[in-house]
Amino acid sequence: MIEGLLRCWRRGNSRGNARAGALAADMLNRFARMMFTDGDPARPNCFEHYNPHTGRACHFRGIDDYQHSWILDLLARGFGGLHVDAAGIEVRPLPGGPARVSLGQVAARGCTVSVEVEPERVSATVDGERFDGPRGEGLRVPWAS
Repeated sequence: MIEGLLRCWRRGNSRGNARAGALAADMLNRFARMMFTDGDPARPNCFEHYNPHTGRACHFRGIDDYQHSWILDLLARGFGGLHVDAAGIEVRPLPGGPARVSLGQVAARGCTVSVEVEPERVSATVDGERFDGPRGEGLRVPWAS
């Protein structure tokens, strides 16, 4: 569901499809809050099953799990706003996401990319070169030729 909302939001104009963005941010925020054992931010987890009434993780296996890659992808694209395509990267975090996000050094098309989201600004660093822009607009960085 979140994946579909992210895609709809990205297809909008430079500010995105506002309704899809708001729904994606709300759902991703609620989903992310479920992923901490006993609400402890030092224990991020992702379990296979959650109680549909309470949202609490089912600990039937007796072990802490981990953050699956598809969840990290949703967080990077939604809260970090990172989108990678053939032309370059775009940083456009969801409206209503966390005020600050730091997405450090990911590999994208042979480059090293990091993203910082602040309340008013976003920045992307591609192979050591930093680019900045306002948070409410997409920051587009083309691949070096």
